Amino acid sequence: MAIGGLLALTPSLAWGQNSYQITMQVATGEDGVSIMRVGEDFVVEVSLTAQSRRGGFRSQFYRNYTAPMFPAGLTVVDRSESTRSSVAIVNGRYTQEFSHVMSYVVRPGKEGQYTVGPATMEADGKLYKADAITISILPPRAAPGVLIDGQDPDPALAGDEFFQVTISRDRVTVGQPVMVSWYLYSTSRLTERPQSDPPESQGFFSKSLFSQNHTYEMERVQLGSAVFFRTLVFRRMYWPQRTGTLTIAPRTVSYRTRSGFLNTGKTENRTSAEVKFDVQALPVTGRPGGFLEDHVGQYRLRLDLAPGSMKVGDAIDLTVTVEGEALMTACRGPVMPQLDWARLEPNGSPAITETVENEEKVLGVWKAKYVFIATSEGQHEFPALSFPYFDPVAQKYVTATTEPVKLAVAPAPPGSRVITPSTPGAGTSAGTSNVLAPKLKPPAVKDISGSSLRARFWKGSWRWWLMAAPPLVWLGFGVFRFLRRRRLADVGGLRRKAARSRRRQSITRVKAALRANRHEDFYGECERLLVDTLSEIVSRSAMGLVHAELQQALGEKKVPEDLIDEVLDTLEGLDFARYAPGTVQLAAEGPAQLDKTMQLLHRLDAFVE
Repeated sequence: MAIGGLLALTPSLAWGQNSYQITMQVATGEDGVSIMRVGEDFVVEVSLTAQSRRGGFRSQFYRNYTAPMFPAGLTVVDRSESTRSSVAIVNGRYTQEFSHVMSYVVRPGKEGQYTVGPATMEADGKLYKADAITISILPPRAAPGVLIDGQDPDPALAGDEFFQVTISRDRVTVGQPVMVSWYLYSTSRLTERPQSDPPESQGFFSKSLFSQNHTYEMERVQLGSAVFFRTLVFRRMYWPQRTGTLTIAPRTVSYRTRSGFLNTGKTENRTSAEVKFDVQALPVTGRPGGFLEDHVGQYRLRLDLAPGSMKVGDAIDLTVTVEGEALMTACRGPVMPQLDWARLEPNGSPAITETVENEEKVLGVWKAKYVFIATSEGQHEFPALSFPYFDPVAQKYVTATTEPVKLAVAPAPPGSRVITPSTPGAGTSAGTSNVLAPKLKPPAVKDISGSSLRARFWKGSWRWWLMAAPPLVWLGFGVFRFLRRRRLADVGGLRRKAARSRRRQSITRVKAALRANRHEDFYGECERLLVDTLSEIVSRSAMGLVHAELQQALGEKKVPEDLIDEVLDTLEGLDFARYAPGTVQLAAEGPAQLDKTMQLLHRLDAFVE
């Protein structure tokens, strides 16, 4: 690969008291080499630099900046801005340098050679222009082949970082779950949560096995002679819904790593191989009657109806529960019996709940409730329920059943109305015979005459309260509007109240993250507490200020230098601890960090206007 003009400088005039230059380059990796491939982002940096032997120049020294021109085939997906400054003393001569760095994250869509047009700026009335750079984009790297869980990758992959996909089984039938996992093999630790969209998977129903609070654990593994950090970054369960060849498309992950405290890190993209399954139909041999193809898994059936006695017309609750390891959203439950001595009516829609166990299996519960009404006296038996399903582990059909329940039904009390059962006839279809609606009648309603309501109103004492209510309501409304106008007029008070509310919410989140051992949330909320208070002091958002600008702004607000240095050091330490999950023990160090943060907030509150 050839990169022409990787570091293109536009020399300015000979450095005098104030000199300027603009440079444009492709940011290199930690090893000093940048290899651009299709689908893998890289960064183009434009540096606007001012140098002075006397210092004192303004930080915004340039005007009319023009961004570089990227040709078709190179797409800018993100842009950021940062500043750098340095001071050098050589042979007694003082030199100060300040730079604005514009970073463009570029994603190549096609291989070939591209020329990026130059960036320009104006400084002290002169135009400065960077040289164009030529970039060669190579074809996409080959994705490693699909593995079965537990297999090791090919040692030939040890020459570079890669994205490995594994599956729990390679032979599946319709409805049989298969677990798909994506592992990232990186040479440095991850500093941020990996980003990726679920791949296309036509013909599958899928569900993520990760919770929102998933912790990305990195383990050291050796592959050939190389050592990698192996991280499980994504895992999903897939249920094939039809036969034939079904494909899970390649998945691309964007991640960021950093090998040391002073290392700024790098952002990379890797793509996994596609996954193909030859989905087989369920066997025909041994298929029981009433089996549905949605019922594939391992199930248990339970009927909540205890043996006992009841009277004709009594209504009791009956619950049917199906639970197990399967796709419960597709469960339809067992077929309920038709009885000539009782009525059985659904009591609402079935309730379905799902849980993920150990990020490896999906467990669910299907629960339906019914109203059970006895209509004939005598000794009766509620028949056993059956639920046929296909067990993908045993590779055979199984029928879950319940035990029959014996019930003794006594005659109804004298004078009670008895609901007679409906028997299926020529004009009645199965499933609609036990319907209560044709037998239900509205309750009898009698007219009430001679009401004493009017007399009670005029003779009662509460009529005075009713008559006084309108003026009292208007008076209360007027007081409310007066107080509201006064409160809205106090802009400073509203701002301080909002700041106190935000602080209380942040402190609550910090303590919750500490108790739950959520590393990134704890340090992120501590940093937010400090930044919010600093914003109140400098009367603008401190989030977008670099440390040099924040130090200057705090100094203008008469904040002591020792407090400024301690705050900046704490912010830098929080940022490092937030993205260093392997080096910080939250349970041991978290309480001390929270106490330190609260002490700094107490000291900073004295400078909030």
